Amino acid sequence: MATPLRLERGWVPPQYPKSASDRADIRRAIRHNCLFSNLDEQAMTVMVDAMQRFHFEQGDEGDQFFVLASGAADVFIHGQRVGGVEADTTANFCGELALLYDSPRAATVKVTTPDVVAWGVDRVTFKKVLMDTTIKQRKLYEAFVDEVPILSELTKYERLTLVDALRPVFYEQGQPILEEGSQSNDFYIVSDGEVTCTKHGEEVRARSLCS
Repeated sequence: MATPLRLERGWVPPQYPKSASDRADIRRAIRHNCLFSNLDEQAMTVMVDAMQRFHFEQGDEGDQFFVLASGAADVFIHGQRVGGVEADTTANFCGELALLYDSPRAATVKVTTPDVVAWGVDRVTFKKVLMDTTIKQRKLYEAFVDEVPILSELTKYERLTLVDALRPVFYEQGQPILEEGSQSNDFYIVSDGEVTCTKHGEEVRARSLCS
């Protein structure tokens, strides 16, 4: 269950008018981001209400957390293109890392289509809404990733990208996560509970974690 939202006394989150269709689009978009996956209904409503509509022309840059409603943009680090964001895909958001860590932006995002319409939220709202829910979980994921030896050679940006890709999956007692001889394209980190690894029916390793 998500942690209830606790807002500081005197702080009033901004609200910008938007249609029911726009609200549904924003919800659907930000649910794809690990930062928002555990927001409860109250926190999600505050975040959606606080999103403000922006219009960009080709070559423009932005400095908030954005969800693209239309168009596309490229992501650059030190002048080199490292990815892109595009409306109507699961990669339609940008700008969350700098807001989350109060750090200078590691990447530059530039509009590549004739124009882009995006929904953006300011740093204060972004951090206040997330503080009691996803930030704690995300830092936990970072700690898990840092403990995996084969990932130690990744850069900080690469590790954070991996953390963003993690999604919670819940299993009942006795339910298999992976089965010997089967193919899998997934990577798992046990964050809570106990698992047993077997080979040819014999136990070879047990792992127990309590969060």
